[in-house]
Amino acid sequence: MKINKIVLINPDHRLKSLPDLLGNDKYSELITTNTVIIADESKIRIISQNKEIDCDNSYFMIRSYDVDGVFDVNFISILYRYFYETKKKMDSPIYRYSNISSSKLTQVILFNVHGIPHPKTVICRESSYKTNTKTIAKEFPFPFVLKKDGANGYFVWKIENEDELTKKFKEYPNELFIIQKILTSNYDIRVLVFEGELIGAMKRESDSFLHNISQGAIGSKIEITEDEKNLSLKATHICENGLSGVDIIRDSVTNKSYVLELNRKPGFYGEKSFMDYTKINVPQKIVDILKKKYLSK
Repeated sequence: MKINKIVLINPDHRLKSLPDLLGNDKYSELITTNTVIIADESKIRIISQNKEIDCDNSYFMIRSYDVDGVFDVNFISILYRYFYETKKKMDSPIYRYSNISSSKLTQVILFNVHGIPHPKTVICRESSYKTNTKTIAKEFPFPFVLKKDGANGYFVWKIENEDELTKKFKEYPNELFIIQKILTSNYDIRVLVFEGELIGAMKRESDSFLHNISQGAIGSKIEITEDEKNLSLKATHICENGLSGVDIIRDSVTNKSYVLELNRKPGFYGEKSFMDYTKINVPQKIVDILKKKYLSK
């Protein structure tokens, strides 16, 4: 496949002659701290300074992980995971060396590339949000959900205005964030999956936009649809995870189920837990699955 342009990611002095050798019409630069990723309905766009990068007709070369003192290997790994999954032209799939290979940030890429319904999302940090405010503000009006990598809902906030967003950016400087459209529901569903099989599902109901049990939600056993089961199994498969907790929300406006995220080490034991609310013996289910699939008789 022929390409139209060479894109240097975070260019440095070692290839400073490239623009002259290629010509300006064949050369472009991408600074990761000025770049955001927008994912919506299986379509992913790379936006830099409010302009979409033509990923299909470009060859990408990474030159530096450091941008003005920001070590940006995590964002680059997410970017390259997208290139790898969609077979874009690039010099190296460096995501394989990152510790975020199945983080919430990377899940945004995997879910959208593989057709798993997921809330409309932008991945950014303070600097890239400011550089691309025109685009983001148009597509993500307040209020919206702001997340960073974490567990139990402790790094998830409903952001009502610019002041609240700025406060969170200042609280976590240079961190990568997820901004997501708010879906309407008073509950979500935690689905436990192991080795390609469904263990069970728990409804988590709350008056808050957060539905984590640790944040006060009340659990109960629930039967999920065949579509939700398939989404849970597919999400676990593409994230290459073992015992997984897949969080699903049924949007009351669209009447559609969306996968919010996959938890790599889901809790299930103790008071007010998955086992407590559903009465499903998770360890026994795990043993039964292992016996059926792997253990000799």
